[in-house]
Amino acid sequence: MRALWARVDDRQRWLVALALVTLAGLGLRLWGIGWGLPYAYNLDERAHFVPRAVGFFQNSSLDPDYQLNPSGLMLWIAAALWAFRGGSSGVVETWAAYPGAIWITALVASAALSTAAIVLLYAAGTRMFNRRTGLLAAALLALSFLPAHYGKLALNDGPSLAPSALTLFAVAGIARFGRRRDYLLAGAALGLAVGFKYNAAFLALPLLTA
Repeated sequence: MRALWARVDDRQRWLVALALVTLAGLGLRLWGIGWGLPYAYNLDERAHFVPRAVGFFQNSSLDPDYQLNPSGLMLWIAAALWAFRGGSSGVVETWAAYPGAIWITALVASAALSTAAIVLLYAAGTRMFNRRTGLLAAALLALSFLPAHYGKLALNDGPSLAPSALTLFAVAGIARFGRRRDYLLAGAALGLAVGFKYNAAFLALPLLTA
């Protein structure tokens, strides 16, 4: 095993370390994710996100008629429900007969996007500083209590970290290289981040600074 590891180049070692950190973060976000189902004990989950994602199919409209939270997470959950619960009619029927199945799909979709933020933050930290900094940032996001806790809920806090980290990756590119494509990526990623959670708009400050 030691001889095999010695043949792995430096870049591959960092990627292996990132994969282990990401898997640990995913495990924490999936561990106990079905607890309490089909009942939802978080008020925001059951008042703002999952039922409204189902409402897209019940009302045959992508307009949530609602502005308290942006619709990014609702659309993300709706896409997962459509893909894994048999399309529009399947979502409506499952919600009526087996709501726990709808909830578990929504929770796993939220956890998957929250986990993607770990990899994207590694990329941002590596681009701005170095691989060691990127891996440390990724490990903190993967293993810290609040990101792991909110990453297993169908709330916009955890999933919004993925486009936020992508914004930071682009900002690092602007600061280091100043290429047009980094500006375009930063604008698109910031728009996505705000589309998940309004207060991600604060990322405009490092973007303007860069």
